[in-house]
Amino acid sequence: MKDHRKTELTLESDLRNVPAASSVIRSFCSETPLDETARYQIELSAVEAITNVIKHSYGSAPGHKISVKLSLYADCIRFQITDTGKAISEAFLEKLNGRDFSHRTEKIIEDPAVTEEAEEAFHETGRGLEIIDSCMDEIAYDSSGGANTLTITRFFTNQRTCGQASTV
Repeated sequence: MKDHRKTELTLESDLRNVPAASSVIRSFCSETPLDETARYQIELSAVEAITNVIKHSYGSAPGHKISVKLSLYADCIRFQITDTGKAISEAFLEKLNGRDFSHRTEKIIEDPAVTEEAEEAFHETGRGLEIIDSCMDEIAYDSSGGANTLTITRFFTNQRTCGQASTV
């Protein structure tokens, strides 16, 4: 495997597009040194994130853009899923099933545009973030400049540099 590989997938907010995105993600995961179970967990996490954007951020309304950046490094795989729909508030992330996701978050900006309706939709199950949290090593969420980005990372080694130069 090369030092790194990156690709970007753009799809419309329509659940019928999820299987195609899943195929691209599965292919990308096949290049990792992880076993089949771990690759499936990574694919599941990315698909859950995309599905959550469609259902909750865009309220299942078609016609909105979702960007998925896939990055594969020697020691990790990382996905950045970006949308321009309703943001998840920091307060909601912290209270989700009594778990504090803030320690895993690089930057969360409370968005006053987040409505109670959006909070309720996210609270419907909360399982998407739970699945992602249980399958991935790092989760970060940023809502700024009109865009929401969920970054999820799975490491292959204990180094945890994910493409960054080692400082040792």
